[in-house]
Amino acid sequence: MAGFDIMIPVYHVDTESQNDKFVHGGFFPSQEDGVWAGKGMYFWDNFSNAKYWLQIQHSHLPDKNFNTSKSKLICSEKDILDMTRTDTSQEVKVFAIRFSGEFDVDLDMDKNGEVINFLHDVLEKRQAKHIFSVVKEHGLYPKTKIKGLIGSNEIGYHGDRKKVIPLPTSKVKTVYAVRDRSLLQRREIADPTKEVISDEFSF
Repeated sequence: MAGFDIMIPVYHVDTESQNDKFVHGGFFPSQEDGVWAGKGMYFWDNFSNAKYWLQIQHSHLPDKNFNTSKSKLICSEKDILDMTRTDTSQEVKVFAIRFSGEFDVDLDMDKNGEVINFLHDVLEKRQAKHIFSVVKEHGLYPKTKIKGLIGSNEIGYHGDRKKVIPLPTSKVKTVYAVRDRSLLQRREIADPTKEVISDEFSF
């Protein structure tokens, strides 16, 4: 696919019926305008994070059957509004404040999704050369169970001065909000037996 230089495996948790429709060409974007990444269909960056969300869905809605679909996000770097980059986040805020004044829009700057949706609408109205189709964000999940090397070592940083210094954490997860269905290729239902990395290391 000419012009595309990024290919990322992404994972989506939904009911079995919805994921079956997705695999066969469906597209189910959220209309999110709260604290997250705005409109788009939401995906996790790896199977482990998807499994975490799958377990939560099972516990909250035990009467429904959920599973995980997998696809390849194939796009160019310019398609992605990367909100994990501090400079990008700063630019978004500056431009949102400017454009909300220019268009006399009462924009709630406390709602990331509303701001991102507004910026996308402005770029479309102005027929900008590059309009993002994907938003990348980090999410903080403080209730993530502490386990594994990174998670277990976080315990030692609680309650002392180390709390304020940089440290590895297992509580941050990356999500993608995809607005363009054509960027999602090679769709399939994820097979857990093929996604889980073996506990045994071979050298």
